[in-house]
Amino acid sequence: IAIKDVASFAVASLDNAAARNKSIELGGPAALSPLDVVNIFEKTQGRKFELQFVPEEILRAQKDAAPDPLSETFAGLILAVASGSEVDMKTKMDGFSIHLTSVNDYATKVSG
Repeated sequence: IAIKDVASFAVASLDNAAARNKSIELGGPAALSPLDVVNIFEKTQGRKFELQFVPEEILRAQKDAAPDPLSETFAGLILAVASGSEVDMKTKMDGFSIHLTSVNDYATKVSG
């Protein structure tokens, strides 16, 4: 999700009954895996990226051994991204009039 879309949701949530006392997991307009996003950026930039994969068990061990809550949260975020957690925004858009930025549009903007 583009940072401007996160900001738009934050502002739109202030006086929106659909957001009152709720946590809303946000994502972009298409449910994409991290590798889908990498592929879009590779196409936009016209080059292949060098990827490194860390085994899930190592990431889980890093989370379990975190010395403080911030480190544990960060390790959990990395684990979620590595697991390819996609967010489907179709039903979450009800009650919000926000136009979400596609990864392709964002990649084109920052690559040009």
